[in-house]
Amino acid sequence: MYDCIHCGERSGDNRKSEFSVKPSKNSTPARFQRRTPVRAAIRQQGFSIVEAMVGFLVLGITITALFGGFSFGFNTIKLSQEEVRADQILVQKLESIRVYDWAKFTNGYINVTNFATPYSTTNAAHGVSYTGQVSVTPFVATGESYSNTLRRVTATIGWFSEGMPHTRTMTTLVSSNGLLTYKP
Repeated sequence: MYDCIHCGERSGDNRKSEFSVKPSKNSTPARFQRRTPVRAAIRQQGFSIVEAMVGFLVLGITITALFGGFSFGFNTIKLSQEEVRADQILVQKLESIRVYDWAKFTNGYINVTNFATPYSTTNAAHGVSYTGQVSVTPFVATGESYSNTLRRVTATIGWFSEGMPHTRTMTTLVSSNGLLTYKP
């Protein structure tokens, strides 16, 4: 084997050197240091109660805002569906009146007609009920010769939803020379 260059001993047996390095507290790697009970307790400590409460408060506000946004979105969609259905009913009533004979307009057959139409998006009995009215009045034009051949048809529909009343109105003109007299 080899002799030590410092003391001349073989293989480092009972070697004593005049150069001995005394390990200091700062030079010893952290993994070899002894842990004191205080340092171990500090390392195992979790969140404080105040930090946890602030975290739960932020989480609660976020969830409340999220559910509020969903609720607002669903109510907006529901109201939009109700308004589209009301427009569909009005267009249906006005288009069905356009094919009537002119004599029905002039002899008072369709002066005021009331109607009711239920609507439910879930096919349940607790949907929206639309009530409406169709009225026919003479068209008043300022000195026009054709004013006697026109009638103004007004359809109004109303419904109650989300604690508020809603209404829609559509108006059209019907002529004595209208759809029924058209020959292609």
